[in-house]
Amino acid sequence: GRTSWITLSNPGPVDATVDLTLWGANGPIDAPGSTGIIVAPGLQRVIALDGLAVDELSPVVQVTSRTGSVDARLQTSTVRGLEPGGLSIVAPIVAPALSLVIPAVPIVDPEAVQQRASVDGGDLFPTLRLLAPEADADITVRVVPTTGGDGAAGGDGSAPPVVTTSLTAGTVQDLPFAELPEGDWAFIVEANEPVVAAVRVSTVDRDPDALPGPVGGFAPSIDQQWVVPSPVLSTGTRTLGSVGALAGTTARLHLAAPEGAAQVDLDGRVIDVPAGGAVSVAVAGSTPLGITVDGAPVAASVSYRGDAAIATTRILAPRAAQQPLTVLVD
Repeated sequence: GRTSWITLSNPGPVDATVDLTLWGANGPIDAPGSTGIIVAPGLQRVIALDGLAVDELSPVVQVTSRTGSVDARLQTSTVRGLEPGGLSIVAPIVAPALSLVIPAVPIVDPEAVQQRASVDGGDLFPTLRLLAPEADADITVRVVPTTGGDGAAGGDGSAPPVVTTSLTAGTVQDLPFAELPEGDWAFIVEANEPVVAAVRVSTVDRDPDALPGPVGGFAPSIDQQWVVPSPVLSTGTRTLGSVGALAGTTARLHLAAPEGAAQVDLDGRVIDVPAGGAVSVAVAGSTPLGITVDGAPVAASVSYRGDAAIATTRILAPRAAQQPLTVLVD
């Protein structure tokens, strides 16, 4: 019931030639048909991963365009028996890095998730997926509870976990965080060799009026989301984000400062982000976000949550303006 696709969209005027490189829990995957994929101008190709990595539970995919340019996304969906079990569209990481910041992973009703996982399996638990593609790496993961000017806080006041592990080059490792209390948690990953990372998180719609049954008081509604790192916004950066419409959901802006203390001007409202800490604040739907960073670098994202619905988007740095091209004619 778990299905994943890579979508390759070519916005350019020429054919794009794309190679896919895959890794799994047992190392690099030899996948015939994963190279030399042609994507015509203005069109999209959809590649099913189950045809390239059969029965792989922890795939990581690198997309390389040899000619032309493509936009790549990973789409995942889950069906548990006859019941939809979640849909996620995963944005790519530009490149492996020594430091990665996920500004917030929303943990919603972990007790309900625990109970449902006892029936449907452990892939509902919060899980950090890691890969060091080129060389063995030593990893430190700091999981930081968020606080906010509106009183929102992550966790139950206990000490946030710090996890250390070692990665074998080319082998994907999944780290479960099944015991995280309810709240918003920032994940800060630091390594001595470049790595990639993402966190899978789930939410369950608990129906208090449901009759006891095989899933014990739950309405048939589950969602999952893969939360990926956000790019770090350096001091002086002025960027724009947006919040979608919030029919039946709420939204929060998340800010994490992995190195030092920072101040963020959010449309005239100044938010202090402590060194090595994270902040979450509620934001209104269907609104733009103007963000200016002062002090240490900050990573930012927006999360959405509703009844058995969860989603996240990143706040991206503004693209550098294209420099003028001067042509000298002799």
